[in-house]
Amino acid sequence: MVMDAANGKVIFADDADRTNPPASVTKLMTFLLVHDAIRAGTLTLGTPVTITREDAGMGGTQVWLEAGESFTVEDLLYALLTQSAGSSPPRRRARSRARCAQGREASLAD
Repeated sequence: MVMDAANGKVIFADDADRTNPPASVTKLMTFLLVHDAIRAGTLTLGTPVTITREDAGMGGTQVWLEAGESFTVEDLLYALLTQSAGSSPPRRRARSRARCAQGREASLAD
């Protein structure tokens, strides 16, 4: 659904009454946390993120990340938002970004 924020008018809707699973919300929340870290200056789009064995071992939609590989925050965000992959499974990407943006995965939900 696309809505005009100024007046609330629906500009476009496709299956607007369908309930969607929370995975997309998780992706958006992950993006917002990374965005906040970039705005705060603690992270840049060029910041390298090294994939850990734990990151690589998570299931989900695959972008086939391997332990020891390094990607920029920008590359991982691109995979998160356009490839619907969160190995980048959303959870694997989210885990890598959470470590980068918050210092540890647990901080993602704090």
